Amino acid sequence: MNEIDLLFKSSLLVSWSLVLVGFITGALMGLFFYKTEWFGGYNEFPRRILRLGHIACFGLPILNTLLILMFLVLGVSAQSVYWGVLLWIVGQIAMPTICFASAFKSVFRFLFFIPVSTLIIGTLLILWGLIYA
Repeated sequence: MNEIDLLFKSSLLVSWSLVLVGFITGALMGLFFYKTEWFGGYNEFPRRILRLGHIACFGLPILNTLLILMFLVLGVSAQSVYWGVLLWIVGQIAMPTICFASAFKSVFRFLFFIPVSTLIIGTLLILWGLIYA
């Protein structure tokens, strides 16, 4: 298996692992959602950020899977988007992790620059690779 195939496989493995995490966290949160004051109440920061982390476990992997499929269908050289895909892997792991951590300790909210910047820079590198590949 060459380096690019390993990158794609790793990227999809991370994506589907996060989907599994999304199912598990959704099931756990579902046990308590009927309680009005759970995690401070529906509109409080801890509960909102917990929901955001849960959704990130599905949304980012969907986009990542579409990205990998696009590369395969279009025959894009993965070498041209290598660093972008790596940053997407980091971003899609970091986003729900920091969301969940922020729900328990709000100081973690100051780390949101990590997933946001990796996803933005990764997307820019992917666009660059698509345009100039």
